[in-house]
Amino acid sequence: MALWSVVLIGLIATTFFIVWFAASPPSSPSPKPVQTEPSGIIKPSLGIGPGDWVEGSREARTVLVEYSDFQCPACRAYAPLVKQLHTELGDQLAIVYRHFPLSNIHQHAQMAAQVAEAAGLQGKFWDMHDLMFNHQEEWSKEENPMDLFLKYAEELSLDLEKFQKDLHSQQVKQAIRENVQSGALLIIEGTPTFFLNEIKIQNPQSYGAFRTLILNEIGPTP
Repeated sequence: MALWSVVLIGLIATTFFIVWFAASPPSSPSPKPVQTEPSGIIKPSLGIGPGDWVEGSREARTVLVEYSDFQCPACRAYAPLVKQLHTELGDQLAIVYRHFPLSNIHQHAQMAAQVAEAAGLQGKFWDMHDLMFNHQEEWSKEENPMDLFLKYAEELSLDLEKFQKDLHSQQVKQAIRENVQSGALLIIEGTPTFFLNEIKIQNPQSYGAFRTLILNEIGPTP
């Protein structure tokens, strides 16, 4: 009798377990960890940074960022248009210049960028910027344009000893490198490339078209 009692109890327990398992829904699997963007990939800022060269007011609500190459003929063509925007709009518009030398097709572009950066360390970035574009046809044709670059530095009354030292400094090279890296992350394919309040724009075909784009962004003055 004892044996049958054990068997009977076992059958009842097994039946109860089967019925309970069938009636109970399986527990939900643990949630998978959320996929995040790989660390180290950061969208470059199109706002004004402390190292940016700016014409106009740094406090302006409208910001035009240009990625440019001093040896690029198209950049030279747009330089007077951008200058005219600054002349007309003044502190309503912040104009930011960033280096993007296309060294694979412009052999002196990197050095030209270094020239402008070195002049900037003596407070003459925009003066050198204008000289480089105004005389682009002159220095870009030279096998070694360094004599011309020194001539421009002398015209701007720069300390030539400091200029030549800064020209090859890591500080100057790093500033250009950071501009190029930010442009690469923005997938810039050519120069000049413009961003108006962080939105990439098609290059306007005239000063009037450029001016209209900027004024529409500025909006009515209070």
